[in-house]
Amino acid sequence: MRSARYFVAFLGSFAILLAACSGGQQPAGGGASASTGAKKQPMTVAIASTMPPYDDMRAASAATAPWRSAICVIAVGTTVVRALETATAADGCACARSGWTGLVITPECGVRAIDGLITGWHDPEASHLMMLEAVAGEELPGVTGTEPEVEEFAELWSRHSGVAGRVNMRQGVYALEQVEPLPVVPGSARVATADDRALALRWWIAFGEEVLHEGGPGRERAEASVDHKLSSPTSGLLLWEDGGDPVSVAGWGGPTPNGIRVGPVYTPPELRGRGYATALTAELSQRLLDGRLYEGGRRFCFLYTDLANPTSNAIYERIGYRRIAEAAEVVFS
Repeated sequence: MRSARYFVAFLGSFAILLAACSGGQQPAGGGASASTGAKKQPMTVAIASTMPPYDDMRAASAATAPWRSAICVIAVGTTVVRALETATAADGCACARSGWTGLVITPECGVRAIDGLITGWHDPEASHLMMLEAVAGEELPGVTGTEPEVEEFAELWSRHSGVAGRVNMRQGVYALEQVEPLPVVPGSARVATADDRALALRWWIAFGEEVLHEGGPGRERAEASVDHKLSSPTSGLLLWEDGGDPVSVAGWGGPTPNGIRVGPVYTPPELRGRGYATALTAELSQRLLDGRLYEGGRRFCFLYTDLANPTSNAIYERIGYRRIAEAAEVVFS
């Protein structure tokens, strides 16, 4: 593993890391941030870059910052991990510092400064797999990603850990830029509110138990997901009502600079076959595109489908969604 030049600084409410890989490598990633807790704590921003540290960063305070106990830190790029771990003391406090790091992170030494890692693809013999094991812990339950990369990673991880992987679900990744005309369906859509929490929670749990191959998320996780949807400014739930009664639900969230995700979409079994989910998904997609549900609108909507369910895939294609990739969920057991 190459040594890397890094610079860690704390500026007011921000902790900024600039990392430069030797040998003129391309940037390993973009930025990651974590929100503060109830007490005012610094926000962490990790940036991987091939540029040397900026001169105006030299005045940064060298005081320690006990942010590790207050927020979740996701490192973007393996160089960011190495730099943060080098700058973090045994008590979990990170100091503003700069220099070269030749740290090799292994499962034996573990990690102290981060909770997660976003990284690109590496050579099979690279030591990064040891870093991934250090971050994931002794057991990696599974991995999700586009094919064929996810299966290539699963093969490498199985060879490294001795634990076999199997494909739990294959998914289609669909995108839509324009909603196609559809037959009229009785009813109309409205945004769900806190008054709809009980219904949304019941349907969320039912969706998980029916669709997720390893079972539903459980009530506690479902409650957290529904509460987030009902309170977040960047996500929500849309209901389709017929005769004043809710008959279908669709969620949205996870905005990117150009797109936004649709899902989950659920209609109770006894109400299926009437076009409710199709009409609701089309209406939701249109509102997201034109800005009625998300300020500024989005150029496209995207969603994930279970490729083992041809009915739902056909419905989304009628709306105007087109498959742009395939993904898989691999579990290790």
